[in-house]
Amino acid sequence: MSAIHIHNEGISGVADKAVRNLESVRAARHEIYGAVEPLDGIESEAVRLIRLLTLVKDVQLLQTPAVGHQAFDAMDLGARLTASMSLIGAENRRRPEPKVLRSGDPEYTHLQTMEGQMKETRVLLGDLVSSVHVGLRGNPRDGFAVERQVLLEANDKVKRASGANLLLYSRLRHKLEDNKDLLVQLDDDDAVGVGLPRVSGTMVQEWLDNVRHTC
Repeated sequence: MSAIHIHNEGISGVADKAVRNLESVRAARHEIYGAVEPLDGIESEAVRLIRLLTLVKDVQLLQTPAVGHQAFDAMDLGARLTASMSLIGAENRRRPEPKVLRSGDPEYTHLQTMEGQMKETRVLLGDLVSSVHVGLRGNPRDGFAVERQVLLEANDKVKRASGANLLLYSRLRHKLEDNKDLLVQLDDDDAVGVGLPRVSGTMVQEWLDNVRHTC
């Protein structure tokens, strides 16, 4: 289902819908009395997830299939949490007197579970974004290099949105600072450090065999 949706909407479209769903989650919290701690946690995670999704929507170089599928999961989670929180609020409004949710109440526990789901989704999306090889060129036979300016610009956007650097930037930080060439070469240690093969016989073959096995 997610693959079809992503194909029809595009990753930017999916990320945009996810943002709107998460804004609805933020609005739904005001329908619930009490449960301040988990509701604050849900809103905080929603805000951080919205920043990441907006980044994905705006930076095409980050739109890998894995990031797209995680954006879809965030969109789906936002819709489910909005529905669940709205139901809690609606049931409370039907009471003669609104119930203030406290620790130990089933609804409170449910909200804590929601907060955990939000955090898990946000952390996974952040990890996937950070691991995108922005600006990478080359292959296992000829070696790898990165387009310096492309990586620097993308990393600046990622850092502002998530507070974390791209893995490729972190690995090449000193080379990027010392080398002003358009292309910065990756040596074997750099390549292995970001999940690529060494550009040498057996290591390349092992990596290719592993890629074929996991596809």
